[in-house]
Amino acid sequence: MSNTDAMFRAGRAALLDLLADLLLREVDKQQAATITDDPALGEALQPPQNDQALRDLRVSYTRLFLVEAPPYASLFLEAPPVIGGETSRAWQDYLAERGRPLDSLERAAAADHAGLYVRALAAAERAYDASAVLNEALRWLPQFLTTIQWNDEEGFYGKVAALTALALQESARSALPALSPPGTEPPDPEDDSLRSLARWLSTPVWSGWFLTKAYLRQLAALFGAPLGMPEREQMLEQVFEASALDEHTALLLDTLLAEQQRWEKALKEWQAALGNWKALLAGWEMALQRTHTLLSTMHEALA
Repeated sequence: MSNTDAMFRAGRAALLDLLADLLLREVDKQQAATITDDPALGEALQPPQNDQALRDLRVSYTRLFLVEAPPYASLFLEAPPVIGGETSRAWQDYLAERGRPLDSLERAAAADHAGLYVRALAAAERAYDASAVLNEALRWLPQFLTTIQWNDEEGFYGKVAALTALALQESARSALPALSPPGTEPPDPEDDSLRSLARWLSTPVWSGWFLTKAYLRQLAALFGAPLGMPEREQMLEQVFEASALDEHTALLLDTLLAEQQRWEKALKEWQAALGNWKALLAGWEMALQRTHTLLSTMHEALA
């Protein structure tokens, strides 16, 4: 191991630790000042510069991580997507087996929080053992980070997500690919009902995308749907029902197909960035292809 490589690895680990902190908890004044004092980080993240900006950022944190895209692997890898599922328990066991149990502060979040994956990768970089953690992290963090970037494009957390993506990709390029199981074909919806379709499209491990409540509210406004339900699945079902009332279901399907294409573009960008690690994205790719097939088949049936 050359001294240059060791320096890059140490620097990447320090960056990953900082990014883990930013994902796990709201930014405080001291942390914002530390980021500002680093020219590269200050330029990349553009942290808040006054008390009002810090307060605004707390609102953004709540909106993004508590409402729109909760940062838990269980939501992206399980059906139904429920925080604290088997993925969370398995990840906590994984960390304990490797002598990296969660500390008392970090136990406040579920074990499969995105920040804890990033923290584990930082520790693995220092131990020259990044491959095993990458094999777990890359199964869902690309979708999560894409969701945050799209929902905070010009904001601080959108920039945090973009920098985290770059750090993950750099870590992967510097590590040997681990053996990973092939992706599995997602199941068909249970039946032809709107409820079954909405459940399928709202389950990321099946559909390959994460439809936030903000996106669903935009759909609702477009099709005049009354969104009285709190869950994404129920929101989407209401949108389908409203589109059918006005005979605009074909337009809704066109809109969803455009969203699928946007996610497919993001997938291809990640595949290109990950190189030899792109096999880990096979499940994501198959899910997006299945979503395209489902929506296209429905669209053809309306013609």
